[in-house]
Amino acid sequence: MKSFKEHRQEQRVQNLFEATDLSTAMETVIGVCYEAAFVGGSKGKTILREAIENNKEFKKASSVWDKGNEKDTLKGLLNFGNKCVNTVGGDGTYEIQSAGQMTNDWMTWAKKKGADTSKTDLVLGGFRYSVKNASGAQLMSGKKGESIATAAAAAKTSKLAEKSLKDLTKSMDKLESVTTQGYHASLKVMKRFRDTNPRATDKMVTWAVKEVKKWEALNKKLAKEKDKNKIKKLKKQIKAANPSKEMKAMASDKGKSNAKKAPTYIAGENKKLLKNMDGIFKKNQNEVKQKLMSLFKKNDTFKLGFVFEAASGEQKFGKKAIQTAQYMFVWKPAGQIEDFLVKEHKIDKYTSKTIKEYAGQIDLQVNWKGSSTSKHLGYNVYQNVRMGVKEVQFESTQLYENYVKQYDIYQNYLNEDAISEGKFFDRITALTKKLIDTTKQLWNKFISIIKEAVTKIKEAAQDGIVALGNIFGFEMEVEDTLLNNNTLTLSI
Repeated sequence: MKSFKEHRQEQRVQNLFEATDLSTAMETVIGVCYEAAFVGGSKGKTILREAIENNKEFKKASSVWDKGNEKDTLKGLLNFGNKCVNTVGGDGTYEIQSAGQMTNDWMTWAKKKGADTSKTDLVLGGFRYSVKNASGAQLMSGKKGESIATAAAAAKTSKLAEKSLKDLTKSMDKLESVTTQGYHASLKVMKRFRDTNPRATDKMVTWAVKEVKKWEALNKKLAKEKDKNKIKKLKKQIKAANPSKEMKAMASDKGKSNAKKAPTYIAGENKKLLKNMDGIFKKNQNEVKQKLMSLFKKNDTFKLGFVFEAASGEQKFGKKAIQTAQYMFVWKPAGQIEDFLVKEHKIDKYTSKTIKEYAGQIDLQVNWKGSSTSKHLGYNVYQNVRMGVKEVQFESTQLYENYVKQYDIYQNYLNEDAISEGKFFDRITALTKKLIDTTKQLWNKFISIIKEAVTKIKEAAQDGIVALGNIFGFEMEVEDTLLNNNTLTLSI
């Protein structure tokens, strides 16, 4: 059973990958560890030492593999590498991919020429992999040209009627791309500033400095306060006033200096953009999402074709191109690098099992994305179609794992006399009700997991919690019905 420290470490690592760009750095970590483990021995350790000292991407992920001493660090990395070797096989080599030449069809559909970002992130052991974090995988994030081309590829796969495709791509063609004005003119900060009703002559940096000082003053006041009620009130005020990371950067000496190069105002193009974002631009993006979702619902083959192209890039680069992904390499963060879970999933055709799973779990968004211009005099912002999936590859085990993890924690409490049998019973009751409520909603997806969980519930009953089944409206022999007939009848 994992210790509380291990559980906390696991959650910390998961949050770390959600909050930073470490997911991209993991592609290098996977490749280096795979190569080192494949070679093995002193040569494998030398490969790891060189990466630790010289590889920027590898070092970027040091927070998840550095154990403070070389022996333990190398051991953890090699154990992770062996997982990768056992998953992939192959010839022991790796190569990071970046971009490749697009096909003629794709350049025509997207109205774009030349090379573009590869769908293959990593060639591992001679196989082409799109590398995804199981905690949330993005399949595509494309401007209107990329989105139109993906739709055209899916239409070709599914033989979608030309009229239906034109109706969709006509709406996609309305998606906008705009350049804002100002060194700090990101959409998120400008919208927050706009909501304070500034005058056209008010500088955004002046507002940011004022907001940060206000927040800092509240924190200083909290540090001196002794009254519990006032502390509670101050904490609410601090939470409400908390400036964003961008605002804090803007209020720094460097930020104030940069703002002088190109001040940001809610005026001119910036004001027009924010107004249209709440008006015609929002209407357009909602229209694209509605039409896409409608086609997905009516035409399953079109949906599979769209997801397949977004994941593999087969029609974008060509079936045999190195930039076209053959497999998904999915990894899931855990407490230590050697505990990370890894799996591979073949995506060689639109009817593959993984593509069907993704199609059943897609999160489709049509929204705004942006980045600063070359001289940081503004931001290039554009509407894009984003398609992602969340917890697909490992979700089939997560429900049961969470139940067992919490059950074991409560059992440990009981064994150490930290809680009474009555409290143990209450907590297991609440935990089991939560499990059942969730499994009822996700029955088709988690049928195999419920079977295991019911077995765990039976174990609890056999350990003395005989009233558990009565509380939830089923007899303990429900396991037989469940396993044989795939049917669950509850009366909660």
